Amino acid sequence: MRRWKKILSMLVMVCMLCPCVSMIAYASSAEVRFSDPSTTVGAEVEISVRVISSADIVSLSMTLLYDTDMLRFISGDNATGGGGTITMNCNGDSIEDGYVLKFQALAEGTGNVTIAEASGTDISGSGLDITEGSSAVTIGPGDPSLIQAEEGDGLGGETEGTGEANGLQVAIE
Repeated sequence: MRRWKKILSMLVMVCMLCPCVSMIAYASSAEVRFSDPSTTVGAEVEISVRVISSADIVSLSMTLLYDTDMLRFISGDNATGGGGTITMNCNGDSIEDGYVLKFQALAEGTGNVTIAEASGTDISGSGLDITEGSSAVTIGPGDPSLIQAEEGDGLGGETEGTGEANGLQVAIE
């Protein structure tokens, strides 16, 4: 009888510990992958951004950095930015579809786009463990006259009109 009591009490303890083991939560993992396109100076180039995860991702926020001597940000899906920084805020099903960032190539060489910061949540509300990728855009010789000026960057784009210099009215052509 004593032996059965010991076995029964051990079995009860094992049953009580089982739920504790299943309560351990692990962060879901996600990987951000970029394409590495090639282009020429003056041309527009698109970089594809894909997020791969085994869990359903509900939200994803990223801050990207890019080389302003090599690339000028034009536009992007769920993205805003300029001056070397892009902010992406992504929600829902669009995360599975991926994103496109559009740039203009400014000089020959390699322009890089990297992730400065990334965070997100999965469907259970847990934070994501994100593996951050990067893109290297190879830029070959092209036509620099195609480079479009960005507001306030001083690359052409002057308008006609008048201005004042040292108290004198001057025409701007």
